[in-house]
Amino acid sequence: MQRKKSPFVLHRSVPIKYVKKPIELSHCKRKLEKIFSKSLDLTFREVGDRFLIAYLFSVIDFDRLERTVIAPLKEYLHEDNEEKFEQEPPDRYHRLFTSGVINLEREWIVIARQMIKGSAVVFERNGTKPALIMLPQIERRQVMEPEGEKTVRGPREGFIEDLQVNMGLLRKKLRTPSLVFEEMTIGSISETRVAIVYVKGICDPEIIKEVRDRLSFINIQSVLDTGYLEEFLIDHPSTPLPQAEHTEKPDKLVAEILEGRVGIIVNGAPSVVIVPTIFTQFIQAAEDHYENYWYATALRMIRILGITLALFLPGFWVALTTMHQEMLPTPLVLKLAGAREGVPFPTAVEAFVMELAFELLREAGLRLPSQIGPAVSIVGALIIGQAAVEAGLVSPSLVVVVAVAGVSSFLIPSYRLSIGLRLLRFVVLFVSAVLGLIGLVLLAILMLVHLNSMQSYGTPYFEPLSPIKYSQFRDFALRKDWRSKAKDVYNIGLNRAENKVSPERPAISEMGNYRKE
Repeated sequence: MQRKKSPFVLHRSVPIKYVKKPIELSHCKRKLEKIFSKSLDLTFREVGDRFLIAYLFSVIDFDRLERTVIAPLKEYLHEDNEEKFEQEPPDRYHRLFTSGVINLEREWIVIARQMIKGSAVVFERNGTKPALIMLPQIERRQVMEPEGEKTVRGPREGFIEDLQVNMGLLRKKLRTPSLVFEEMTIGSISETRVAIVYVKGICDPEIIKEVRDRLSFINIQSVLDTGYLEEFLIDHPSTPLPQAEHTEKPDKLVAEILEGRVGIIVNGAPSVVIVPTIFTQFIQAAEDHYENYWYATALRMIRILGITLALFLPGFWVALTTMHQEMLPTPLVLKLAGAREGVPFPTAVEAFVMELAFELLREAGLRLPSQIGPAVSIVGALIIGQAAVEAGLVSPSLVVVVAVAGVSSFLIPSYRLSIGLRLLRFVVLFVSAVLGLIGLVLLAILMLVHLNSMQSYGTPYFEPLSPIKYSQFRDFALRKDWRSKAKDVYNIGLNRAENKVSPERPAISEMGNYRKE
């Protein structure tokens, strides 16, 4: 589907016109001042009485401009050659300017866009078309290990905020012409470059087409991060569970696209979105494939246990100690009753207060500088927990339960899944406090039904658990050794085809700022 181009509004009072022929330097200067509203970074440089150079000093490499444009023009004007202006402008400009991409353009909208991207415009008196010389100022962050995806073993490269560098990191790892990048522009004002990446011959063409269509229908003013696009790419925006994977590691993205997925890279964002996504992806880490498969399997088992404890432990404990004490051994019941003596609040209220306090400390640790954030979280939790117990506001057993549930959430490799489970934990806690273990079991069943009903681009979200695929189940809780993985290559597109389900776009009511067809 062809993307509809959004109107580029430079200034509401400036109609889109062409540069007049022959060129009048004073007119061109006034025109650019009107287009950019006399912005502070708009700069003009006259070379003799024949050339006018216009550029934005905030985005241009001034040293290259001086060396490759201004200096050659000055030298050219001082040449003692009567025929120097008889040569055609394209040939003359390519001979004069030794660096940068050179284009001739008459349309003001194109000239303004190119200036924003780092071009200098050379107007020649009585000429026909100004020359655009691409000289962008390139300031890039060094390629470093991502802060949120540190590993003990494996590659330590991470994406940065430059689209070209990120594409190069992928090319370096996949030296094949089958690696395909497609670029489009999204954002009616920001005009952000967005690229989709996939491996031709491995990724299902229907998935590629659906990703391309969903991106082309997005109608927003700006795209500053991949999070702006994610809600347009997922199938079920009303659920708190993540449906698109994020990564800042090139090796992880390469592993995913080799399984038939598509990556979406945004210029200016170090994080990449990966679709389609299934639930089991969020309990697997890139490091699993670099370690011994026995060790990686043990880690996956621990993560599954961590997900269970993080979601259900506080609610289970509240239901057990308030409505089902008969299920506990008598000595334990007496011990808990003695510990709760003098506590003025019900167990459910204690649990809610402690969970909120834990979330406050966790959020405070994230917002503080990295040097003191972890220390504040740990020390704050110890001090608040100890003070609350000594003051008789909460029971010691509940502090232990909340702490175990909180630490268990840190075992989850995906930060986004961890956030979703933390939100659902409050729902589980409320239902358990009202309905006891029966409500907890019913809520767990509803969650499983919800997971089974979800799809991501035609792929069941809870695959390989539902529908059960024994050939892939072994690589869910366990980590296959590489000899087995080499024989049984996983491809999410082939699985979708086996289920005979095609990717479907969300309903119009859920589309938000999608363009209408």
